[in-house]
Amino acid sequence: MFINGKIGIKINTEGKDQFVGTMYCNSCRSAIECNSAKKCKLFNYLNERIPGSTIDENNVITLKVQDFNKAFTLVKRAIRLRQHRIR
Repeated sequence: MFINGKIGIKINTEGKDQFVGTMYCNSCRSAIECNSAKKCKLFNYLNERIPGSTIDENNVITLKVQDFNKAFTLVKRAIRLRQHRIR
């Protein structure tokens, strides 16, 4: 269970970190199933769409892209899809 952690997200364009965001693991729908950052469904989702994404020992996902706007939209969508929905 990895629910006490948080995952940071950086969008790196042309060697510069232009966006830094955070998603707390306790807001993720799969927090109980997740045992480590390597099994993080948010990371897997982003890595499928942006190959070459990395996650480091500090639980920060780095996305190296050319188009910032496309990556920013993808990150917002990924966070929205992973969070709990209360209806």
